[in-house]
Amino acid sequence: MAENDIATQLDELCAAHRILAVEGHEDRTSGHVSWRDPEGRGFWMKRSQIGMDEVLTPDDLNATSDTLTAVAKIAYQYTLSLRQGLAIANLVNTAGSIAGMLPH
Repeated sequence: MAENDIATQLDELCAAHRILAVEGHEDRTSGHVSWRDPEGRGFWMKRSQIGMDEVLTPDDLNATSDTLTAVAKIAYQYTLSLRQGLAIANLVNTAGSIAGMLPH
């Protein structure tokens, strides 16, 4: 990916923030939008202390290092495993509820 392709992606990332703001997602706590360069040259997201409607240029985004990207991947894998565990627990709970409703 050429350097100008990164610039295009960052411009689109800025636009995505503004679209979310227009759609009412502007309370500074409702998630985020980010972009990870598939070639491993960085990970960009909105810097803190500004609203989504304030993301006008790539200067309003933070780029993280490979170390932080690795930490983010580990955190994602951890939360994914927690969600999978909760899904299994919910399935078992639902099966138990259904079994309890069946005639004996």
